[in-house]
Amino acid sequence: MPKHLFTIPFLLLLPACLETSPILPPSSLDQEISTALPDASREPDLSVDSTIIDQMSDALTEDFTRNDMIDVDVGMIDGDGDGHLFAQDCDDTNDAVFPGAAETCNGIDDDCDDLIDEGESLEGSPTWYLDQDQDQYGDEEQSQQSCMQPLNHILRGGDCDDQNPQINPEQSEQCDGLDNNCSGVVDDNIITDGAACIDPGYPPRSPTVGVAQLTIRNGNNAGDDGNLDFVLFDGRTRFSSSLNNVSWDDHMRHTVDVYSMNLVDSGITYDELASGYARLTYDDSDAWAIACTQLSVDGLVISCETYNSAITLDAGDRESLTLSLSNPLPDESLPCTCYDQYLSHGPMLGAIGPNHVRIWGRVDARRKVIIKVGETLETTQAIAYRYPAPENDHTFEVDVHGLTPNTNYHYVIDVAGQLTNGRFTTPPLNGTAGNYKFAVGSCAKTVPSRHPEQPIFEAIIDAQPNMMFMLGDNVYFDSLSNGDSPDVGAMRSYYRDAIQRSTSWSAPHYPSSSVYDPQTPSIRPSTSSRSRWWGTFGRDKRADLHASTPTIAIWDDHDFYSNNSDAFYDESGARKPWTFDSIKVFNEYWPNPDGGLSTDQVNQMGIFFKQSWGDIDIFGLDTRFHRDDTREQMLGRAQMDWIKRELSASQATFKFVLSGSIFAGGSSDHEKWPHFEADRNELFSHIWNQEIGGVVLLSGDIHISSILEHRNPDLSNDPYIIYEIISSGLANYGPSNPSSDDYGSVIQMRYMPPYTYDRKLTTVFALVETNSDVPDPTLSVQFLDEHGNSACADCPFIIQRSALGGF
Repeated sequence: MPKHLFTIPFLLLLPACLETSPILPPSSLDQEISTALPDASREPDLSVDSTIIDQMSDALTEDFTRNDMIDVDVGMIDGDGDGHLFAQDCDDTNDAVFPGAAETCNGIDDDCDDLIDEGESLEGSPTWYLDQDQDQYGDEEQSQQSCMQPLNHILRGGDCDDQNPQINPEQSEQCDGLDNNCSGVVDDNIITDGAACIDPGYPPRSPTVGVAQLTIRNGNNAGDDGNLDFVLFDGRTRFSSSLNNVSWDDHMRHTVDVYSMNLVDSGITYDELASGYARLTYDDSDAWAIACTQLSVDGLVISCETYNSAITLDAGDRESLTLSLSNPLPDESLPCTCYDQYLSHGPMLGAIGPNHVRIWGRVDARRKVIIKVGETLETTQAIAYRYPAPENDHTFEVDVHGLTPNTNYHYVIDVAGQLTNGRFTTPPLNGTAGNYKFAVGSCAKTVPSRHPEQPIFEAIIDAQPNMMFMLGDNVYFDSLSNGDSPDVGAMRSYYRDAIQRSTSWSAPHYPSSSVYDPQTPSIRPSTSSRSRWWGTFGRDKRADLHASTPTIAIWDDHDFYSNNSDAFYDESGARKPWTFDSIKVFNEYWPNPDGGLSTDQVNQMGIFFKQSWGDIDIFGLDTRFHRDDTREQMLGRAQMDWIKRELSASQATFKFVLSGSIFAGGSSDHEKWPHFEADRNELFSHIWNQEIGGVVLLSGDIHISSILEHRNPDLSNDPYIIYEIISSGLANYGPSNPSSDDYGSVIQMRYMPPYTYDRKLTTVFALVETNSDVPDPTLSVQFLDEHGNSACADCPFIIQRSALGGF
């Protein structure tokens, strides 16, 4: 190892070397140097204090003359005390740097191999994430540690889809079935339909035609019911059918009739249909005027003609009308309709919760329907797309999710560019105490003798309820006979008529023989049945209520099938086949909460459901689908177990039980609960034995409005009173002033309002208000007429929660 001579001034620059040099003579310099040098166990401090330098210089001057020299072997010096001498150490001032040291990611050559930060997964190396979509967020599933930035890698992870630059933690969530903001939840904290808000487009059509649907708007002359034939030609007769909605009065003036035909067996293809034509033939003694015809196949409108002057098919002649078909057939419906607009019925609000709502509507044919929702009209966004099918009479439902409790919303229904707007308010979180209002009614008959315009619904709108409960007989299948073969077309016609708005062409017609005067409601025509001569009455206020107030419904006999109808044959006990058609059409036209416990197991089917609003639970019973008058069964086993289970679990302040039939009355009356004594006793006993408080029964049916109380006959001082509020009818009438005999002797009548109106002339609904912001919550009941005036002298009637037990 070579030796070098250094002067004292050089030594001043290497104080660390001096401490270990064996050749320095002992002198006072030793103490000065040891004082200046750092502790070997500490990180070396390479800075030099100028004062120490001066002191060392003075001491050296005293011990050595300028010409004295010191021999120092630098190679033998370990300046940083890391065990590696100067000659081997590439940085003898850093005890972490020496040959064989672990290379770390620090920008220096730790192991003295003349390479800096070489190798992978070095200690201290950052993690780099592959960023293939260049959105400045990397894929955490594809990462590596390296001191140097790998190609297409960045230091920030968090990208849950590195193939899409529009998906990363900075993005706003959108309704598209994707996790746009990488929160781990798809479509979270936004308004959505729960199905990714995807537009599926028109469904593909099969080579052959499945269903044809003919829509006819009638003119001023009403034709006779039936006697109409429909034929499809393509050079030869391919399909023919007589058109008649049995049990519905077709061809009424200024109404719209819809006829559905199954063409599956005809085997006619779309190509064959495009080269053909259709013909209507009418043969009757009454002249019939046609204002519009619209023909669709599998929902797509392929022919539509509006006649400025209605075409009249003369009396006594067998006359025909030829319908031209589009050639080629369109891929989507033609832009024409026999209604005023494509959205023929609705919208309607149904099942609702703090975070969701169900919106319903019906269109005239299969068209593209876009549902938009937002907190303001300007911020509504498309959240659902529907292409309603003829199999469901072109009705549609959309479940809107991601809403905020107790918030106002706007919605828009866009049907092929035609817009219809509406508003709604979500309820508070379940269990929230507050002041809530509910409108309750039943028996909304539409015949001319029963307030056909149904003005009661304007009074309901003015009362501003949170929800509307329709307790059955909401439509009247007047002409259907118990046990007859079903006619789905007629059932649908009754529903469409019940919620039909006024139109530009509707004009109720009053025959000269009638004594009906719309301005004199005390005078009613003698007929109580529908007549083709009356034409259509727009029920605009009913439609307005459904569009702005969530409405839930149960049924009773008239909208189940016919008066006093049950579900089973008396002799055999077999189920009547039309019960399945009834439940299908009911579900098509009411956007209720999902009903029943199953859609394919008959014993668990039904329209029964649960709904909540704040601290109110609402249980809708199905008193028809499992009703067997002969065997005295009302609910069926599955539904009975369900309602008992739900009532036991409910923590609501008030528990409303909705029933189409009243719980009072004589046991011989098949239309009231006492006839089904076992079911009634089982339900009431469960409430009393389980001490379920706060139960209130809401019923209708009998065209009488009253408040009754049911007491436990086994207790003289029953703390669990069950009140029953009977509200009937919305557009039907009953006995003038009923007595207690109308309710039977099985209950005590706590209260019956002294009616202040002639029950033959006025319609009524119940307004039920709850207040749970007080120590003892209250429920008040008013009966209001079509003008919004009180229909009883002593209303409102107040019920304290403490009177209902379990408080």
